[in-house]
Amino acid sequence: MTRLTIRPGAFSFGRRTGILPLWRYADHMADIINLNQFRKTKAKADKKAQADQNAITFGRKKADKQLDRARKDQDDSRLEGHKQDD
Repeated sequence: MTRLTIRPGAFSFGRRTGILPLWRYADHMADIINLNQFRKTKAKADKKAQADQNAITFGRKKADKQLDRARKDQDDSRLEGHKQDD
C-alpha cells in the first residue's frame, strides 16, 4: 500500500465537515503521467496509423513493383514467342 500524507481534519467523520478519510481511496487514485510523453506517444501512434493507411491506399514498395513488372514482361515475351502467324 502506498504511503500518503494526510491533511489535517481528514479523519473528521462528523456532519459538520463531511470529509471522508483519504486512506480509503488510496487504491483508487489515478497514476501520475507526463503530459509531454503522452503527447509524443499519441503523435507517434497517429503517424503509424496514417502510414499503415497510406501503405494500403498507395500500394507496395518499389522493388515489388519492379519485380512484378519484370515477371509480366517475361510472360508477355514468352507468349509473343509462341504466337503463330497466319
